[in-house]
Amino acid sequence: MGEIPLDELVKWMHPRDALERVSEKLGSVAASTIYRRLKDELIIAAAAKVSARAWGITTNVIPARYWERRRRLPGHVEFWKSGDIEFDLGSVSAPGRVTYYGVRFRPDGIDDILGISNAASGAPPPTANTAQRPQRQEIAGGRGAHWENLLIEMARRIHFGDFKPAKQADLERAMQDWLSKNDHEADESTVRIRASKLWKALMAEG
Repeated sequence: MGEIPLDELVKWMHPRDALERVSEKLGSVAASTIYRRLKDELIIAAAAKVSARAWGITTNVIPARYWERRRRLPGHVEFWKSGDIEFDLGSVSAPGRVTYYGVRFRPDGIDDILGISNAASGAPPPTANTAQRPQRQEIAGGRGAHWENLLIEMARRIHFGDFKPAKQADLERAMQDWLSKNDHEADESTVRIRASKLWKALMAEG
């Protein structure tokens, strides 16, 4: 696929909006579902700017194989908010990275997840401006048994003295680490809500 013009790219969907819409249907597995479809070329992503054309990059479309490399670098959680993502393209002998700024998803790939057929409805592909957003509390709450397992594990560590967080931020980092090690995706705000409830329950005086 060639270069996507900026006037076309602005009609595509911001990662934040895509995650919110898919979360409404799939809950906590929304991010991993989108990543998997990006790797399988079922969702096309392109960027407004690319940092390193010297690597032989001739288009703003992100190759599907790059999404396999996202976990090698920090910041993949922040990607959903900023729309910027960095990939490690190098090796031990030739290190190098490329950053894509202002990433957007082609809406039809997200519609496929949601079971929406634009062709059948005759409606144009939804954009970040026209897509209906779910309630923030529903997104933040998430779904899935792994949240219960996470909270139990944090409470167990604190109860037996294996983990002594000095502040809520320490608890948030531990929770995010557990999610990552157990192959779950969650944005920062979702983790913060869970951490805040646990922190108040376990650490509040009285």
